Amino acid sequence: MKAYTSGLIIKENTIITKERRLPIKGQVISNLGDEVNYDTIIAQGEIKGHLATFRFASELNINPQDIDKYLLPKIGDNIKQGDIIGKSASFFGLFKSSVKSPYTGVLEYINRKTGTIGIRLASTEIKLNAYIKGKIQKIIPEEGAIIETKGTFIQGIFGIGGEKFGKLLVVNPDTNNTIDNIPNITENTILVYEKGLNLDILKDCEKKGVLGIITGSISDKVLRDYINKELGVAITGDEKVPLTIILTEGFGNIPMSETTFNMLKSIDSSYVSINGATQIRAGVIRPEIIMSKDNKNLSDKYEDATLKIGSKVRIMSEPYLCQYGYISDIFDKPIMLETGNLANCVEINLNNNKVIVPRTNIELIIE
Repeated sequence: MKAYTSGLIIKENTIITKERRLPIKGQVISNLGDEVNYDTIIAQGEIKGHLATFRFASELNINPQDIDKYLLPKIGDNIKQGDIIGKSASFFGLFKSSVKSPYTGVLEYINRKTGTIGIRLASTEIKLNAYIKGKIQKIIPEEGAIIETKGTFIQGIFGIGGEKFGKLLVVNPDTNNTIDNIPNITENTILVYEKGLNLDILKDCEKKGVLGIITGSISDKVLRDYINKELGVAITGDEKVPLTIILTEGFGNIPMSETTFNMLKSIDSSYVSINGATQIRAGVIRPEIIMSKDNKNLSDKYEDATLKIGSKVRIMSEPYLCQYGYISDIFDKPIMLETGNLANCVEINLNNNKVIVPRTNIELIIE
């Protein structure tokens, strides 16, 4: 019998693939087999600017059907904000008036019935970087590419903030957490805190130009105060804050697991990619930390999320929240819980204390 549950990946020396896509159709400028770096631009596109309308005839006080007599630019001409785009004269030329463009853009249309004109504002250029250091394994025409790399891949429980890449710096747990006591901080640093973050530390990190923070846990109030809004229940990652923050264990005062902390210490001072985007509901998205490196002795691909006797799991519900253990039994039939509900359950060995937990309340740790 196979049982499946959501998997939390914490692996080193593994193969990692990332699909990179533009939000619109564009141009892929990388080639199959190219070696790319974190900031290599692999595709680019352009989002057309807003079409702004302007009541030209009304502003110049002319009949709409006469617009061609007074409008100075032609279709396709570039216009700058403040340029005089129309002139008129009345009463034998004694009274003259003019109208200036309120926008910068290109004249796209003229409506001779209403006397309005349309000015297309500047387009927005989009550049898609590789995000990870690796090799182009597949080109997605007009959209992007699939990149493969080899190295360390760690998923967290929750995060905020988008993609960043910088130098990892593990903070000594015995060091006072104030920024002034942490050496070697630069503007592209990503800090690792075992635990103990507060709002003052987050603000100090901002001032120092820190790009991101990876920590075991944090108070949900501190995180809400930092982003200045309620935490999203659907998807995160687009918060307008300087720091990307990744929690490896959850909310509260839970220290980072020894496995995760030791793995991060093993790549201290390495260049890493991080992304705090999290989706808790269907189509789960995990915050991630990726460190690319050259290593030929690698596992193949990620293991699937199959529960079996001996699998390491984390319990995601009280009274054993965020405790790690190993599957000692997988029950074939649903079990009646204390709540009176039937659920598919597993037996977990927590330091020689065996407990029964619903499968939906555990997370498989893939190491």
